[in-house]
Amino acid sequence: MPVAAALHELDALKWQAIGFGSVLGLILMVVAVGASRRVARPLKRLADLAGRAAGGTLGVPLRPEGPKEVVDLANAFNDMSLALKDSRSQLEHRIVERTAELEVSREFLEHLLDSIDQRVLVVGTDRIIIRANRPALEAYGGDVVGRLYDEVVGVSAAQDDPVTATIQSGVSRAFERAHGSGVTQTIVQAELFPVRHARGDVNAVIEVARDVTRDKRLQAQMIHQERMATLGLLAAGMAHDIGNPLASILAQLRMTREVGGEERMRQSLDVVEREIQRISRQLRGFVALSTRRRSVHQRLDLNGVVQDVVTLLAYNPHARGCEIQTQLSRDLPPVHAE
Repeated sequence: MPVAAALHELDALKWQAIGFGSVLGLILMVVAVGASRRVARPLKRLADLAGRAAGGTLGVPLRPEGPKEVVDLANAFNDMSLALKDSRSQLEHRIVERTAELEVSREFLEHLLDSIDQRVLVVGTDRIIIRANRPALEAYGGDVVGRLYDEVVGVSAAQDDPVTATIQSGVSRAFERAHGSGVTQTIVQAELFPVRHARGDVNAVIEVARDVTRDKRLQAQMIHQERMATLGLLAAGMAHDIGNPLASILAQLRMTREVGGEERMRQSLDVVEREIQRISRQLRGFVALSTRRRSVHQRLDLNGVVQDVVTLLAYNPHARGCEIQTQLSRDLPPVHAE
């Protein structure tokens, strides 16, 4: 066969192969595009629903379509979405119930604190008041929460003040302080209790305080009444002991008038002066005992105080016939007291 004829047949065969390959490629392309759309569309919708679920939209179903694997994936996603929706509903219900319980507990705690007739303050470690009951609000003002403890109660923010000492030591303590000034000043008796964290650290302090001004006044009144009762017991003895110096003075005056003379007059005047000083000391002691004075701290000689007490006891009728012996230290320094 000539070469040209043989090549002509190969060219025909070549074009047949090219045409068949082109048709087969087109078929495969169509099949691939169809399969891609069948798989990609459910996956894209799955991705969209997953994004919505992440944003909080749960329970939206995904229609199962496509290959078996895609259908199984869609069913699994639907089950998961429904389960998450149920869990969130249960969690929200539990949160609502727990919030209601906390609100009831808070109201009970507030009612419990307000039922206490004493002033209750809760102070943080930064010395800021974080809670106050009704009596405390009535005594200190309605805006005490959030304010500095020192400003509310009127104490100095010294390093050794009771609140700081309680926070640092973790030991409860009691003390008295004055609140206010002038005629409105009151005496407050306070107790501090540390509030410990679960780790044991003190993270707050509770102050329970009560107004003891009326009790202090009653106590002072009772002390005054006791003094007046003591004066009643001492009156008889004092009348007798003052009568003796007066009788001595009268006798000296009569003797001076009868005897006369400068020397006699000088001796009589010395006796009269001594007896008058004795009466004056006795009267000052009784006046001091019967007078209600304000509490004043000053430098005192304890030996002098003891001698005054011994002098007053000498006028007590129950002390007649008793011998009082004192042993006083000569180098005893003065003390700052009332």
